[in-house]
Amino acid sequence: PARIKKVYVEVGDNVKAGQKLVEMDALNLNQIKLQMENDRTEFERVDELYKVGGISKSTWDVKKMAYEISKSSFENLQENTILTSPISGLVTKRYYDSGDMYNGGTPIYVVEQTRPVKLMVNVSEMLYTKLKKGMEVDIKLDVFGNEVFKGFVKIIHPWIDPGTRTFAVEVQINNTDGRIIPGMFARVTFNYGTENRVLVPDRAVIKQSGAADRFVYVCKD
Repeated sequence: PARIKKVYVEVGDNVKAGQKLVEMDALNLNQIKLQMENDRTEFERVDELYKVGGISKSTWDVKKMAYEISKSSFENLQENTILTSPISGLVTKRYYDSGDMYNGGTPIYVVEQTRPVKLMVNVSEMLYTKLKKGMEVDIKLDVFGNEVFKGFVKIIHPWIDPGTRTFAVEVQINNTDGRIIPGMFARVTFNYGTENRVLVPDRAVIKQSGAADRFVYVCKD
C-alpha cells in the first residue's frame, strides 16, 4: 500500500514489456534506503573488527543479517516503486488515478496480450480423435460479419466434461493487425476433411387424387 504519484498510460494504449506504467510515492523507499546505508556502514565497521579478532562471530552475524534484511527490503521497494508492464499488450482497464492511495487489493492496470489471442472452444467428445494439434481452423467474429480469420489448434485438453460430454480446445490467432480484442464472440469451423460415399435413395411414389393426377416423389437418404 502506497500513494500513486503518477500514472503514465491510458486505457486503449498499446504498451511494450518493460515500459513504465506507474510511479509510486518514494517516501518508504527513501526511508529504507537510509536504513540500508546505515546497516551497511555498521556491518563494514564490525567486519573490520571481526577480521582482527575484535568482536565475536555472533555479533558479526547479527550485523550481517541486519544489513541483508534492509538491503532486500530496499530492492523490493525499488522494484515496486517504478511499476513496469510484464508483457507487451493492450491496456484494457485502469482502476486508479494519479494521487490515489493504492490499497493492494485491486490492480492498478490490466494489460492483456492481444498478439496472439486465443479462443476457448468446447467440442463434442465424438470428435476427440479427429482433432489434431496444429490443424488450421476458420474463425468468424460477429463484429466483422462474414470475414474469415485463420487460426490453428494450439492445445487439446485431455479431459472430457462428464456433464456436457465436451472437451476444451484452445485455438490461437496471430492477430498481427490487432483488430481482435478480448471478449469478442467467435464462431470456429474445424475442417475434418472430405469423404466419398455412395448414396442409394429409397424412392416412394404417392398418388394424390384431385382434378388432375399429381405424383410426389419422396427420397430418403
